[in-house]
Amino acid sequence: MSAAALVARVSRYTGVGAVCAIVHNVVMIGSDFAGMHYFPATLLSFAIVTPLGYFLHCRFTFRRPQS
Repeated sequence: MSAAALVARVSRYTGVGAVCAIVHNVVMIGSDFAGMHYFPATLLSFAIVTPLGYFLHCRFTFRRPQS
């Protein structure tokens, strides 16, 4: 892999990580406003962010079909 390709992949990886972090924070803050306890809110966030991260990494970071 060339240096340019590596830099591009790292940039995509960082972008996907940032999107997942933002979604996690939105879910946690929204759950707090709704009065949800932090533990089920964390489970909800995990259930949303984990598949989102997997899909985005497959699609954008590594550009491979989902397995």
